[in-house]
Amino acid sequence: MATHAPDGRERSMFSSSDGTAIMKQIQATHAPDGREFSVKPLLHIVEDIFLRAAPALGMTSIVQQQVYT
Repeated sequence: MATHAPDGRERSMFSSSDGTAIMKQIQATHAPDGREFSVKPLLHIVEDIFLRAAPALGMTSIVQQQVYT
């Protein structure tokens, strides 16, 4: 998500220090166990949830075209 700075430039809602802190927390708590997971089915579920949540007029077909091309 982005906001606009007073000079008109777009800036991130989160500062880079927030991103660094989040990355450090993920790395500290991540304990891989060797399992592999196919993410495509999960991404299709998430996409379906977003499309059903609040589809904007005309945006549904644009999103579907981008995903399936």
